[in-house]
Order: sequence, then structure tokens, then C-alpha cells
Amino acid sequence: MIASDFTFRVNYPEKTSRDKKTKAALYIEKSLFTTSLFIAATRDGNTFSIKLFDKKNNWCTDAVYILCRFAKWFDKNSFGIEYNKGGITTHCSLDDGSITCIENGVAVPRIDFDRHFKMYSLGPYGPYLL
Repeated sequence: MIASDFTFRVNYPEKTSRDKKTKAALYIEKSLFTTSLFIAATRDGNTFSIKLFDKKNNWCTDAVYILCRFAKWFDKNSFGIEYNKGGITTHCSLDDGSITCIENGVAVPRIDFDRHFKMYSLGPYGPYLL
């Protein structure tokens, strides 16, 4: 743990593009204060990673775990997340590495996750997302 500078990684399953030439998967890297979401892609035997975003670490109740369940291919070159309930879309073009963030249908430079995922604690059941 000390050698890794108190970071850990959570991998998610790979998904294959529609043209079957590229595979991509999301993975989370968490440090003491920051949660980062990456895309790991493999094309023609070459593997590369692209960082989608950084956000404040909310420990085990972090919304990034929910977002990773909505990973998808947008076309044969773009992979990312589309979370319709919150109106959040962020994806990356694997050709040039450009990242697109869309919040409620409007392109934004950065997504405000705290606005979409609020934590509440009620009674003995602990925190839940609203």
C-alpha cells in the first residue's frame, strides 16, 4: 500500500467495438483525495490508457461506481459513459484522445458530479444516493 502511494485500482469488464477491431474497458484509480476514471483500450495489439476525468474521492459511496455500469461504445472510435438518469455523457475519441463532456444535452468543459449525486443518510440503513 505504501509503495503504491495509497492508491488502488478497480477494473471493469472489456467491451468490443462494433467493428470488432478495438477493445476498451474502464478502470478506476483512487488515491486519498482523488478518484480518476480511465479508459484502457487495445487496438491492433497496442494498449493505451486515456484519463476521462478526476473528481473528489467520496470513498465507498463514490458515484463513479454507478457510472461505470453505463460504459458503452458510441461509435467504432468513441468509448465512454452515458448515464441517462443524470443526463451525463462523457466519452473519448480513441483516434485523437479528445474528450467530450455533455451535461443535460449541453457540452461542458467539466461535469459537476456533486450536483448530480447527493448523499443522504437516513436512520440505520446508512447513506444512499438520491
